[in-house]
Amino acid sequence: MTRKLLRGRILPVPATIRAFEQIIADAPSLGDEALVTKLRDGRSGTAFFYCHGDYMFGGRYAYKLAGLLGDDHAFYLLNNYDLYGRRTPPSIEELARGYMPAVLAAQPAGAIRLGGHCNGGLMAIELARQLSVIGREVDLLVLIEPISLNARPGFRFAARVLVALPAHARAAIMFYLWRTFRWTCERLGFNSPSEDDPATWARESRETRKTYQRLMANYTPPGLEAPIVCLTAKGSSRAVEFDWKPWRRLSPAVTTEIIPGTHISCLTTHVGALAVSLRKALAEKREL
Repeated sequence: MTRKLLRGRILPVPATIRAFEQIIADAPSLGDEALVTKLRDGRSGTAFFYCHGDYMFGGRYAYKLAGLLGDDHAFYLLNNYDLYGRRTPPSIEELARGYMPAVLAAQPAGAIRLGGHCNGGLMAIELARQLSVIGREVDLLVLIEPISLNARPGFRFAARVLVALPAHARAAIMFYLWRTFRWTCERLGFNSPSEDDPATWARESRETRKTYQRLMANYTPPGLEAPIVCLTAKGSSRAVEFDWKPWRRLSPAVTTEIIPGTHISCLTTHVGALAVSLRKALAEKREL
């Protein structure tokens, strides 16, 4: 499995995407790095591992985010796999397994803190599960705009009913249900503004987006002991797919905060406000 970062072609798109282009121009070149990149050292003994979820631009926005967080925690960036052209991608469980050696090497002892944006949030959840299986403590999960559809009872029931089917059939049906539900919510006005999903992406980028949608549609988040902080963009606060409340079924301690912007602009235009909320979440001690 290749571990290179996806390098998609950039076409003219709305202002929030142009902000990404500026971040790319300002950030150092990534090259062909490993899956986990250390962006800064920290004074405390607890590192923060962040799944950026950005399959288009390689997570460049996270360089600025890490710089704004201060030096209390070491900041590790978990880069996306290159899944371009893979109609049948590995599962989130398999992908998360690939990060484990680097995470354990970076934090060989003590509690671990995880976070992620969008699909990266689901990856952080699965990493938390796999770490707990081997006895490692995850004392915080910060989920930024995670899609919560598969935390809902209806989708979890569908996943259980379909488990006896061949894997490819089960995956196809879950993806169909997932996309149909999102499409219906969008038509009814219960999903995010279309400005964050421009129709002018290059073909290869659309295909990669669909690949990641398949990954998310076929992942059933587990119950966790770790406390969860959900950061929801104001532009998504009425969106069914980003509703934070389903996560309360999976963790005994779930809190939420509304941050400025939309699904993408909360990372770019409003990255300063995001950093304030993330720094607050990392600083607070949470008891279960």
